[in-house]
Amino acid sequence: LLFLVTLLLSVVTGYAQGDSKDNAKELVIGDNDYLTKETSATCYYKYTADSDQALVLAVDNQNWKFNIQTYVYRYADDSSVGYVFFPSPNQHYLLKKGEEVYIKVTGYPYSNLDGAEWNMKVTASVVPGDDIQEFAEHGLSAEDAVQLVDDKMHFVNGGASGATVYFTYTAPIDGKLALKTNLYGNVFCNDVEMEKGSKDGLYLMKADVKANETYKIYANYVYGMACVVPSCYVPEAGSIDKPYDL
Repeated sequence: LLFLVTLLLSVVTGYAQGDSKDNAKELVIGDNDYLTKETSATCYYKYTADSDQALVLAVDNQNWKFNIQTYVYRYADDSSVGYVFFPSPNQHYLLKKGEEVYIKVTGYPYSNLDGAEWNMKVTASVVPGDDIQEFAEHGLSAEDAVQLVDDKMHFVNGGASGATVYFTYTAPIDGKLALKTNLYGNVFCNDVEMEKGSKDGLYLMKADVKANETYKIYANYVYGMACVVPSCYVPEAGSIDKPYDL
């Protein structure tokens, strides 16, 4: 479902472009490395969303002795764009069509490396708006719960202080509801804790559901951006979801 567009961030040591947000390099398609012999370095890139989307950034740090930090800010007011790991280390940044942002990538050594050379690769991809059902505009109260749609991404922002996030789900069939999510705490379906598991680097929460019934789903103490992708299926006899029916 995710249409991935590979993008490249590249910097050449000593090259002036990319040294500030006002002189940022364009985010372009391709693969490359960032190389330097400096003990620390910062570079800037700019990006304009051509649609409602999630910009996904993943940093491949090829020298473990360096710590890489990535930040995304809006040009309009220098406000930070919140992100969610989905899955780690991919950072999803929600952007509206036409929104201009600058990306600050900084590398710090863990100790004095006496000018040791290091390199990194930043890979970006785009999740198109058609795959995102909820852009973190709802879900902070039971009355404003996000209605989950199968196989779509739903973002809810718990904020820096933490919050309870709310969803509803109407089952299309008798079977299992599965939520792929970055939520690692307890998630409840009709006040019953959902089964916990993992798949593809994400947490997987499950609950039994009945066709045409609507379920209240919530998670407490959610800090920052949460993401949920639901699906519903009929467990196969003898599977881990239905071990005793053969």
